[in-house]
Amino acid sequence: MMIVFVFFAFLALAAASFNPQPDDDIEIWYIQGTMEHFVELKQLMKDLDIYHGAVAFRVVSRPEEFVVYEYFPPAFIDAIFPTVVWQPNGTKTLTWNNKAIVTAKYEWDKRIWVHEQKIGMMKGSLFSKFHEWVPSYNVTDGRYYLWTVWDKFQGKMYIPSRNCLDFCWTAFQWMYDNGVKFDYSKKCRRDYVNLYVKPSIKAVSLDDPEWHDKIVEFYETFQFDNESLISILWHIIEFPFEHKFVYMYEKYYAIAFHWPFFDYRYSIDPLPGAPKDNDDNNKDNEARPERRAPRPDCPYADHPELRPERGMGMKLGKGMVPERRAPR
Repeated sequence: MMIVFVFFAFLALAAASFNPQPDDDIEIWYIQGTMEHFVELKQLMKDLDIYHGAVAFRVVSRPEEFVVYEYFPPAFIDAIFPTVVWQPNGTKTLTWNNKAIVTAKYEWDKRIWVHEQKIGMMKGSLFSKFHEWVPSYNVTDGRYYLWTVWDKFQGKMYIPSRNCLDFCWTAFQWMYDNGVKFDYSKKCRRDYVNLYVKPSIKAVSLDDPEWHDKIVEFYETFQFDNESLISILWHIIEFPFEHKFVYMYEKYYAIAFHWPFFDYRYSIDPLPGAPKDNDDNNKDNEARPERRAPRPDCPYADHPELRPERGMGMKLGKGMVPERRAPR
């Protein structure tokens, strides 16, 4: 019943604010900007040069008519780390607040969306079909997963992410499958938040007595108040657990990190249908900047000019390891 309500509420909201005619020419835009929804992330994203992404549409003959579709969870940190709760039987379990939805917005603030690319065109009749498709994405892909889990960047991918940019590329694929011809001269940047793990990764269950306490203890240890995402990640990596875990697609995976543990990178990913012989988008992906945040007490935390050169990664050194913290 709730799904039906959300579906029709979504359609009614957009219809009231953006209702192109079937023969209208509609511009398709890929836009990127800061996450204004989460104040605590704005400066971090700016410092690391990583972006939130969305898909926008504008009527050619009436440029004042536009709509922006973006995918995000209601609470970012809660979407990537769980809450530890006591059960009536006296045991602990984990709850996740990682639901996310695509919303249609009627604001296109140039101060927020700082990178804009017109990547194609469609008719108003096809836009109406796209708008009808979006609620189905909310039903089938309504859980947010920030990480992409690799052996190495652009190498073997163990588990894909599901975040704002994944929505964008899924939307582009829908458009291509429905006849949209993209402008393949446009080079579209796609950001990745990466975890690097060894091949020993395996699925485990919270309901399995062998793993239950280990999983809960792992996440319970990092229930810090007012901690930054970067600080939490460094503690996860460095705390001497026998097992570490990542939660993806409603499953837990036991993992072992390897260098460089985690980072933020982007690649220039081809739009669906890009000709293979002309696709040089990813030739230089390995040389793309490695966006890794300094540790909280890193000597160059406040002096970015002292960061290692591109490709060097972060070398461990004196004063760069955070103080160990005891579990709560």
